[in-house]
Amino acid sequence: MAEQPRRPSFRDGQTLAAADLELIVDSARNRAARDSRARSTPGIALGCRLRQENLPMSYNGRTVVTRQITVAAGVVLDGNGRQLVLAADQPLPPEQFRDDVGTPDIDPTAGAPDTSYPYPVLLTADEHDGPVAAFLSQGCGSDGTPPPVVEDVRIRIGRRGEHTTLAAQRVLGPGDDLTDASPWRVLLGFVRYHAGLRRWVEVLDELEGVRVHRIGARAGEVVSAEDRLLLRVGEPAVPGQPALVLETAGGGRMRFGWTTAEDGVDDVLSVTTGGAVTIRGTIDPGLVVGSVRMQSGIATDGMPLPLPPGVSPADVRDGKVVLHIQVTPRFPPAGADAFVIARCDVDAQRVVRVQLRRLTLSPAPPTLTAVASSCTYVVAAAVVTPPGPPP
Repeated sequence: MAEQPRRPSFRDGQTLAAADLELIVDSARNRAARDSRARSTPGIALGCRLRQENLPMSYNGRTVVTRQITVAAGVVLDGNGRQLVLAADQPLPPEQFRDDVGTPDIDPTAGAPDTSYPYPVLLTADEHDGPVAAFLSQGCGSDGTPPPVVEDVRIRIGRRGEHTTLAAQRVLGPGDDLTDASPWRVLLGFVRYHAGLRRWVEVLDELEGVRVHRIGARAGEVVSAEDRLLLRVGEPAVPGQPALVLETAGGGRMRFGWTTAEDGVDDVLSVTTGGAVTIRGTIDPGLVVGSVRMQSGIATDGMPLPLPPGVSPADVRDGKVVLHIQVTPRFPPAGADAFVIARCDVDAQRVVRVQLRRLTLSPAPPTLTAVASSCTYVVAAAVVTPPGPPP
């Protein structure tokens, strides 16, 4: 039951019981967990990646690339605010799939036969008693002193589809302590298992829109103690990572671009506090209602006409744009023969059809011969308000 936090108090000469010392430890642990839950979103803080090493094997006369998987050492913050530490790299043995899951569900669409659907790899806290000291202050053996608690972790292969339930895990409230916590599952990635070879064959970071989460910050304000605030994507830091910089240099400005080897940023976009905008590249405002995008050129018979730049088939299908197409046949160079237009049109798939009839007067009698030809075209895409439900 939720209650206000408590901490122990003491007086001189007081006899301390084990419960008093436990309250000291629990008070500190719960305070740290509350602080972590309030300041951060759960996820991987450091390491804990699924590293893989390729190991080709033969199966039914064909080569299958299997994987040896290792979970890298790291630190995780779970939704209870508890810090989970994987102190050393830990191999993920293929035998664990049979222990945790049993018989795999085979994916008929997988590249290799007998390959399972992806299964989640999950990490949870697993506290247990540690070894008791062999030598005590009173001599050898145990005097009933409780063993230390090992703040361990467990890595397991989850059930197929279990990743879709992770977002619904219950988060502790402000007044809850760690004794009220349910085991929190942290996603490390997804693996595919080969039932015939009994080996891992693939590692994935994302499945069905669910991906591995890194730790995040809960903040309404971020303040730098220096003259620059840097937001960078990627770990470890290497040149070429996207970065955003707020700095006081130049009277104050925001810069977006790529990190350099000198810990700088190669600007793509820069905005000063005075409103001056510098862009290295192009500006694409997207599909603005009322605007028109154009595409023109020459097309031959049977060729699909291209859409204007920035317009996709989905935009046409969803009614975001209306197409206006004009085609004009192109005639061969003037000569003794005359030409008649048989057809020059465009179907619903924007495939152009251009056919001429060549009129030959000599030798008699006159003849008409079908001739495939080409045309000039103009495709205008007018951006309109897409249809939707009435207000």
